[in-house]
Amino acid sequence: MGWRRVSVSLTLSIIMVLAAGMVIIISTSGAVQAADADNPTIQVIDSLGHVGRSCSIALDSHDHVHVSFYDDTNDALRYANNLGGPWATWTIDSGGNVGTYSSIALDSQDDVHISYYDSTNSDLKYAINIGGVWSNQALDGTDIVGLETSIAISPLDQVHISYNDYSNGDLKYATDADGPWMEWTIDSTGTVGGESSITVDSQGHIHISYWDDTNDDLKYATNAGGAWSTHVIDGAGAAGRFSSITVDSQDNVHISYYDYADHDLKYATNSGGAWSIQTVDSGGDVGLLTSIAVDSQDRVHICYYDNDYANLKYATVSGNSWSSWTIDSVGKVGSDSSIAVDSQDRVHICYYDYSNGDLKYATFTSDVATPPGPPTGLNTIPGNGQVQLSWIAPTNEGGEPVTGYKVYWSFVQGGAFTAIAVTGTSFLHTGLENGKTIYYKVAAINQVGESVVTDPVSATPASISHLPSAPRNLGATVNNLTIELTWDTPSSSGGSIITGYKIFRGSNVNEKNNIATITGTSYLDSGLEEGVKYYYSVAAVNGNGEGQSAGPIEAMIADGTRTTDPSGLPLEYIFAGGLVLAGVAALVAILVLRKRSAP
Repeated sequence: MGWRRVSVSLTLSIIMVLAAGMVIIISTSGAVQAADADNPTIQVIDSLGHVGRSCSIALDSHDHVHVSFYDDTNDALRYANNLGGPWATWTIDSGGNVGTYSSIALDSQDDVHISYYDSTNSDLKYAINIGGVWSNQALDGTDIVGLETSIAISPLDQVHISYNDYSNGDLKYATDADGPWMEWTIDSTGTVGGESSITVDSQGHIHISYWDDTNDDLKYATNAGGAWSTHVIDGAGAAGRFSSITVDSQDNVHISYYDYADHDLKYATNSGGAWSIQTVDSGGDVGLLTSIAVDSQDRVHICYYDNDYANLKYATVSGNSWSSWTIDSVGKVGSDSSIAVDSQDRVHICYYDYSNGDLKYATFTSDVATPPGPPTGLNTIPGNGQVQLSWIAPTNEGGEPVTGYKVYWSFVQGGAFTAIAVTGTSFLHTGLENGKTIYYKVAAINQVGESVVTDPVSATPASISHLPSAPRNLGATVNNLTIELTWDTPSSSGGSIITGYKIFRGSNVNEKNNIATITGTSYLDSGLEEGVKYYYSVAAVNGNGEGQSAGPIEAMIADGTRTTDPSGLPLEYIFAGGLVLAGVAALVAILVLRKRSAP
């Protein structure tokens, strides 16, 4: 198998103003510029001949972009990446007419895996790059198989491929999960398995979306229940073409697809438990050749083709509202597109430029706001007929400022909660009955919506005179990789026996996480990191509840303070032991030499 490398190092950027007023930045450099969906950065990855059909995109652990695609001029499988900055391209397989229906994925070691179709031999093929060396093999050569492939890698780096058995009209699946490659027929009911898409969830379960040509349905197959099962997701009209599937951080399934009866882009998900279907874009004949991805906030991103205007389009959701953009409209562009979202939630799309026969690439940041993340560090201080609450604002505001919070409270854990709207990061809940426990949780709000709530915490109001005062003389001593806390008993026990002490630790003065409850007046905190500041406070507890806290006090283990090796022995002992062993070895050597030299 021959391959060649072509580097593209031009740095010319062209700004094009379209008739609709949309500005597109076109760059031929591999360097990615900042842009949003209204102003995407667009690059030509490869323009040598007619290239770019059947493109597929994936990102490595450093957010570098990897693309597989078909070289129509040379009937070959090609591959590109921007690891070195500018785009570089290689021919991976040119043995016959190969490379259509390519799909790319990377494993945990950033090794590249590509599935594709061998038109010459009507086979499913697979290529892998390990340590910079490419190899390829035919996986299934029975009849006409391997069309419309899709590849995914499991958390254990096992490879999974879905594909179409054209001869029998079946959905097939291949994997190396058990070592050698094996193939199965997943669905053979009618003519099925066309335009499949595969993904793997965090548990290693397989999910496949595909088209049922016999019934014009969107179908879905999974082995999440142990055995394979198939389901009709959308059987209304003529739906299910060009589907793409992914899972979010909670292993919910998301599918984009084309409704060719109504010519709309549609979306299905089981994130609410049962499957639900939405129309994303119905503005003309849109939704062909879709590709779907989710970001770090589990927000859905879809790229697709506008058949009326021959444009590349993009859609994303905020709350329950979908928004769409035209990303590229210069010539006939946007078919065979594929989407990925990096660790910074930047969107990356590869696609085919039909007018020029080029492989193109667009990147941008999605500028649609989302609900914020949840607050952190929810803390309660019970008092006489009241509870003081405080929390830390979310680090993720969802693209819009946090405008307030909702404090939810209930007398029953898991029961109905009452909401109170507040503006700051603290709230004093008054008029409460002493001795009656209350449960709290808090959500943040911006103009888009409300975050998920914090985990619930509880507090029991009590008369201050019945609660212990703060422990006295709280101090911290650093010893190797541990911090020892000591304190004296409170000056007042609150009229009741002190039953223990709650130890709190945080990464700042406002954060309090209960890490232990003990009965003594000292605590050894271990498993800590060097160079990290820790903030400690301690509260006494009696039969009426938790008293006032002492602290916070700050303590830090300085870098380079480790005085033991991993065995736990002091380093000077290890060193001394080494000297003793060296001495013994030298003495043994001398005795051996004397014995050999004796007559």
